[in-house]
Amino acid sequence: MKKYISNNWKKILRVGGYICLGLIIFFKLNAEKTLLADYIKYGKEVKPSEGSGILSGVKDNFLTTFTGVDSQLVKFAIIFIVAIMIVVFFTSLLDKKKDAKKK
Repeated sequence: MKKYISNNWKKILRVGGYICLGLIIFFKLNAEKTLLADYIKYGKEVKPSEGSGILSGVKDNFLTTFTGVDSQLVKFAIIFIVAIMIVVFFTSLLDKKKDAKKK
């Protein structure tokens, strides 16, 4: 098992990334569709109440509502996934350069 993981770690990380992207798309497509009901209820222009906006934590409320978990955990997971994908991308570039130099 250790040999398999060490030989195929890039493929394993890619599959994990694809699974995460698939789950994100799945949950986004199955999210509750409230835009039309809000548009009918409030009209074209929605005036925000005082103190609302990104600075007042609306972004955190969106992440918590969208995912159902703590927004800090979601941010950490996204940063972690992006960091892993960047490392895999750069290591694959370095491997290609090494192979080109050998020929």
